[in-house]
Amino acid sequence: MIENTLKVAQKSSYASATRQLSTLKSVCESASAPHDFDFAEFLAELVEQNRRRPACLRAFSEQRLI
Repeated sequence: MIENTLKVAQKSSYASATRQLSTLKSVCESASAPHDFDFAEFLAELVEQNRRRPACLRAFSEQRLI
């Protein structure tokens, strides 16, 4: 869902993606059972995929995701 949101390069998409990422991070941190999903790894891949979008990375940074 987050990757689909980022297909459109606009500030509103970045804002939506950061909200989704923040929620996902909270869910991952509060999960009591072990899980196969690694948030840090997913975020690193997402940052790499969007490395040429400074506004996107700035939005991630402003929300303290990276």
